[in-house]
Amino acid sequence: MYCSPGSFPLLPKFRFIVAAVDQTVWSANDSVAEQLSMLSTIVNMGGTSVGYIQMPTFQAQTALQPLVKRRRIVEDTLLKSDVDFTNQLVLLFQKDSVRTNVDKRPSSQVCMIVVGGKQNKWLESAAIQSQVIPQVPVCSVSEMQGYDTDSKPGAAARAEQCLD
Repeated sequence: MYCSPGSFPLLPKFRFIVAAVDQTVWSANDSVAEQLSMLSTIVNMGGTSVGYIQMPTFQAQTALQPLVKRRRIVEDTLLKSDVDFTNQLVLLFQKDSVRTNVDKRPSSQVCMIVVGGKQNKWLESAAIQSQVIPQVPVCSVSEMQGYDTDSKPGAAARAEQCLD
């Protein structure tokens, strides 16, 4: 998630702004601080801007200590940015009923909602009030855009993949 500094003047023209950061799989290229800094800048633009962070999830190849460390890095970075991230919501995934016995992905994911202050229009939304977004459809990895069936890249490689 990189935007050139020249792209920021366009943002105030929009009525509502969502800055989304997906930390489900931790990026190996250390861009997390830059992503969170940009998210903090955007949410501090006003009461109609919101940040949305999908937090790291436990996976078979991830031990508990690195998972907790990654969550703390996100939280510590946000603390330094002086933003409010006390609101959370949970995504409830709707998996294909045919594949439930082989699909090992979690059926839910915690997300942080980040705002620049307590007076934010997004805090009135039904999703944030209920703290749940149900029935989020998921597809199999092999159906994802840009998936290479020959090399079968892992989750981290797919997260860093740039698609044209």
